[in-house]
Amino acid sequence: MREFYEETGYRVQVVGEPLYLGESRFFHENLGYCHTIILIITVEIIDQQRDEHVVNTFDDGDEIRQGQWVDPRSLSHNDVHPIYWPYIQSWQKDQMR
Repeated sequence: MREFYEETGYRVQVVGEPLYLGESRFFHENLGYCHTIILIITVEIIDQQRDEHVVNTFDDGDEIRQGQWVDPRSLSHNDVHPIYWPYIQSWQKDQMR
């Protein structure tokens, strides 16, 4: 919830169990070798107003610049960072069962 708030400016409440928990290791041209934890969860928004003061304001080319609420079933590989697509695609397939 803290990370969500810092990245988007919205407070949320987690609903249920995590949908996906995984990890990825990759090489980034500017950062070197990286390790990321991937957590996909369902949330409900608590705030109706976005707190602009907490959102990352520096632009190093790797930070979130825009966010929106979407139904994850509507996402395609063109909508998300390539690191996350396999996990979202797997979740989508599970929803079809």
